Amino acid sequence: MAVIPRRADRTKRHPCDAWLDRERNLFERLVNRLKQFRHVATGCGEG
Repeated sequence: MAVIPRRADRTKRHPCDAWLDRERNLFERLVNRLKQFRHVATGCGEG
């Protein structure tokens, strides 16, 4: 889920959901970490 920031010239500010940002960040880091070790699990690193 993408978070698109509001335009700077808007007068009404919406609160930022810090918890959602933190959860998304942790998930993205986990997926990227798993991608790094994919070659080990599939055996593609041998050769």
